[in-house]
Order: sequence, then C-alpha cells, then structure tokens
Amino acid sequence: MRIIVAGGKTGGHIFPALSIIKELRKIKGNISVFFIGSGSKIERMLLEGEPVVYEKINVYPIMGMGLKAIKSFLYLPLSLFDALEKVKRIKPDCILGMGGYSSGPVIIAGWLRGVPTFIHEQNYVPGFTNRILKFFVRKVFYSFRESGRFFGRKGIYTGNPVREEFFEVRGEVSDYFTILIFGGSQGSSILNSSFVRTLPMISEKIDNLRIFHSTGEADYEKVLEEYKRYNFVWEVKPFFNNMWDYFAKADLIVSRAGASTIFEILSSGKASILVPFAKSAGSHQLRNAMELKKKGVAEVILEKELSEVKLASKILELFQDRKKLKEMGERAKDLVERDASLRIAQSILKEIKENV
Repeated sequence: MRIIVAGGKTGGHIFPALSIIKELRKIKGNISVFFIGSGSKIERMLLEGEPVVYEKINVYPIMGMGLKAIKSFLYLPLSLFDALEKVKRIKPDCILGMGGYSSGPVIIAGWLRGVPTFIHEQNYVPGFTNRILKFFVRKVFYSFRESGRFFGRKGIYTGNPVREEFFEVRGEVSDYFTILIFGGSQGSSILNSSFVRTLPMISEKIDNLRIFHSTGEADYEKVLEEYKRYNFVWEVKPFFNNMWDYFAKADLIVSRAGASTIFEILSSGKASILVPFAKSAGSHQLRNAMELKKKGVAEVILEKELSEVKLASKILELFQDRKKLKEMGERAKDLVERDASLRIAQSILKEIKENV
C-alpha cells in the first residue's frame, strides 16, 4: 500500500499524521508513506528519522496574507501542476490531507486522478482550505463532536489523533509547583515576553516554583538571559523533545490554543491557561480555546488583553486553588477519544478496500 499525507508547516499537522501512519502500519504492515509539505524547517526537523519519504510542494498561503494573497492565487496553477506530477509518479492508493495550505493542491490533484482522498479537520470551526476540500474528498474526519454540522454525510467524528505517550502521562509526585509554557512548535514571541515579565510576581509568591519554558528558536537566547537572574528551578530550551515527559511534571500548562496542543493537554489530564493566537486563520485558536473554557477545562486570556499582571494573576489563582486545578485536569480527559488514530486508519482502509 502507498499513501500520500499532505500538510505541515507546524507540528500541529505533523504529529497527528504520524499517529495515523503508525496505526495504518499496525494494521497493514509495511506501507510506503510519502509526506508532501511546504518545505519548512520545522517539517524537516520533525520528520527526520521517521520512515516516510518527504517531498516539498511549491505553494503559498492565501488567508491572512493581505496583498501577498494575490501572488498566492497566481501561483495556484503551478502548485496544482506540481501536485499532479507527484501524484502521477507516486501512484498512491489514497491521499490524506491533514490541514494547512500545502494539502490543498495535493487533495485536488488526487481527486482529478481518481485517487481516494480524505481530510482531517482538527479545529472547532473548519479552516478555509478544508471548507473547500470537503467537496473533493470521500470522507472528512473531525476532532470536535460539535463540528459535524459543517460536513454533512461525509463527516465522521473521530476525535483528534494524539501520540499515545500523552495518554500515559502520570502526574509527578513532587514538592514543586511546576509550570510548563510553550507557544507551539515554532514558539510565540508575545507569550514568551509576557510570561518572562510575570517571573518577579510569581516567584515572590510561589516558594517551590519550577518552570519549563519552550521558547522556539527565535527567542531562545533572549529568554534564557532573563531566567539567569532567578534562583528557582528552571529549564529553558528552544524545543522540548519527548514533550510528554514535561507534561507529566507540570501542574499547569500555559500555551497557545492550536488544535494539536489542546488535545495533547486534554489527553494528559492537565489544567491550562490558553492564549489563542489572534491572527490564526478564521480565528480558529480563539474558537478552540473558548470551547475548552466553556467546558471548564481551561482558562483563557485573549491576546489583546494579555499582560504580565493578568497572566500572573491567573497563575496565582490556580496555584492557590488546587481543588479547581485538579478538577480541570480530571474533566479534561473526558473530552478526548483515545482511539482517534485507529478510527481514521480503519475508516480509510474500509473506503479503499477495493483498491488495496
């Protein structure tokens, strides 16, 4: 069996894809996987060592790009031609789009060549690309139960694929109050800078403070210098490998609200403070975060309202109310489907059984 997986640009698309690929291999054995992405550095880093063939497609984003979107539209025919060449050469049994603009031309190229196509929608409200691609696929797998209204009979509720290690997270027994902060696989400058400014306030009130801070590459040196002024226990890195190990140590997580991030938090049974990215396409991070707040598993601070005082106040409130912190974490696990990757793998194989 040969499969093309399209998507990327962030770990939020890549990690769920790898979880689905893992389940497909459990069922079908040695399958050939071709991952087609945008050619970004983060894609290459996260896929390094994975048993997939990585290829780049020349495509550019449209949503949120202003005048640059004109160039992206003009480039679409070339992107489609590039995708058609790849699909013709690879001869896949199916194509799975994981979201992001790089999946668009690949899914349409597969549809034009009669290849069974599928997409996965991670967010509470579908993004621009998937709202178009739903007309070119056999099935749409979606993560939030409430999102089914967007997809009609093509939709299949599966939950969001999460790496198994996050479900195995067990809280560390420790004397520390531990905060894990990260802004997604690429980091967040506004979250980094705001959190660093909370350090004098929270370190004064929390004697047993411990912080793990994943900064992204761009802010690493600057943030590291700030931490060197403090004597509490901390670890600062551009990116944490085996992130589930840090989830296990955390009492509270402060992060953005990308779909993969929030489902990893939920799967781990952790309380969180979410700061949704204000410029996310279609405000999908805001909608993801507000859904979690409504269900009582996360606190939310809007980016336009973010300040060191407000963030420190939220952190200290949860530090002082351990009962609420624990209840948030316990409710979180009820909102995830542990077998999401398996459901998607089985659905794909059921749809293409005549072709495999």
